[in-house]
Amino acid sequence: MCAFGLTGVDMSVAIFGSGMGGLAAAHELVERGFTVDVYDRLSIPGGKARSVVIDREGQTGLPGEHGFRFFPGFYRHVIDTMERTPLPGGGHASDNLVAASMGYFASEHGPPLKAPSIGPRNIKELVEHMADMAGFRKVLATADIEHFVGKLWQVMTSCEERRVAEYEQQSWVEFIDAANQSVAYQQWFAGAMTRTLIAASGDRASARTVGDILVALLLDGMRWGKQSDRLLNGPTNEVWVEPWHQYLVGKGVRFHFDTTVSELQLDSAGARLAGAVVNGPDGVRTVVADQYICAVPVEVASRLFSDAISAAAPSLGAARTLGGDVAWMSGMQFYLREDVPIVNGHIAFAGSPWGLTAISQNQFWKHRVADDGDHTVCGVLSVDVSDWNTAGHNGLTARQCTPDQIRDEALDQMRRCLPGLPPEKLADSNIHSYFIDPDIVFFGGGEGGGATDNHEPLFINVCGSHDLRPLAHTEIQNFFLASDYVRTNTDLASMEGANEAARRAVNAILERTGNTAPRCKVWELHQPRSLSLFRWLDRRRFQRSEPWSPHFPRSIHWLSNALHLATRKADH
Repeated sequence: MCAFGLTGVDMSVAIFGSGMGGLAAAHELVERGFTVDVYDRLSIPGGKARSVVIDREGQTGLPGEHGFRFFPGFYRHVIDTMERTPLPGGGHASDNLVAASMGYFASEHGPPLKAPSIGPRNIKELVEHMADMAGFRKVLATADIEHFVGKLWQVMTSCEERRVAEYEQQSWVEFIDAANQSVAYQQWFAGAMTRTLIAASGDRASARTVGDILVALLLDGMRWGKQSDRLLNGPTNEVWVEPWHQYLVGKGVRFHFDTTVSELQLDSAGARLAGAVVNGPDGVRTVVADQYICAVPVEVASRLFSDAISAAAPSLGAARTLGGDVAWMSGMQFYLREDVPIVNGHIAFAGSPWGLTAISQNQFWKHRVADDGDHTVCGVLSVDVSDWNTAGHNGLTARQCTPDQIRDEALDQMRRCLPGLPPEKLADSNIHSYFIDPDIVFFGGGEGGGATDNHEPLFINVCGSHDLRPLAHTEIQNFFLASDYVRTNTDLASMEGANEAARRAVNAILERTGNTAPRCKVWELHQPRSLSLFRWLDRRRFQRSEPWSPHFPRSIHWLSNALHLATRKADH
């Protein structure tokens, strides 16, 4: 008997990849009575979200990771899954989420700026929040702010049809007219926001993707009492992924680690998958199942979509080109002898050559960070490098640097952006050790050269990629996709996007097999209900081939204000 009170369906599903998409698909399937096997090249689950326990000379028991976790307020799919993942000692994985109170934009070109991460809960907090946000006027002219707010207004009041047809074809830099604005405008709105918030280059990522996500983040921070930034209260695998893994094992999911998939095989009719070739501890073998879900990253999936597979599923042939739309966003951890909290939330080093973001983890963790036994590590500063191709102050890109050079340059960029921080806080003497994401491969093992490969790059929604991104169901009857490059409402390479894709894949399996189990819940990205009339009017303009316009009759402005007041409680 499965969690929904239905009898088992006696149908097997093979899932390739145990990242967010693969785990979410396994979760939804096993709770509906399917027999599930999950295959992954790594020795632990979690994919890009995983954390590891470092075990090397001088560093034993310290937590390392691909990059720190970020749970924005608009996440719905991931949070729903966490709320259904029990913890061994009671409660659920969602109980391990804690709210950050403040975002911090640090820059070497001006004073730091603060952005509250929890919506105001009373008038006093509202006044404080307004004072914090007013700090942006110290580095940006009124004209800059008004122009950018106008572009966000355009995003919020444009119909979906216009977003797909027009904004999808524009880069974010083009959409916000950065070339004709001030240097400060270009630095903050065309560079810092995209690189640090969503790890995308403003001149590559589509205006549709960047605009929608920035609006979602903005709305989170404006809602009364809303938490717009949450983190985990411990290393990811310890407080989330491993309890999730154990729950799925207890439900009957079988995991096959250290196993890679190298080929998808069609049946003689070319309509279904007949098997998949994998290579693992038992050697090369063919996996046979009733249904198959591909939950590996896009650059791996594109190699699996052979000519034969692409002929059977033309949407996958188009998706093969997406394998090159990736960027490096990988993390490193600095283990500190004295903890340096800096701020109770994420730090964006605006204008830093490498697009650095960071968070001081220990202030959020329920247990003191483990160390190598000498009890000298008291803090973990987790740093993400978003740009590996721009030269730093040392004249080298991150890809050209050795691990030690990456350490030194990242520290230098952070120090330049935090002139008010006492020098000893990030001094070499306070750095116990450091760790770089093991997915980064260095020439000569890191001794004689820079980074040569990244096993876990990040997919970027570049201009015009919407129509190339495949749906969760393919033209092959028993083949489905559950990864962050799949076309979803989330429309961003993220844990949320992968989870939504997994739900869509499971729903498609239920539809195609005639299964009556409840469908997985899928949410839309939040749109302000108070602006629905504007979007409706823009849809009419779009249907008449007219451009978006900010000008509406005075009566429409009055009606919009009335709708806003009437729906404010529901929105907040």
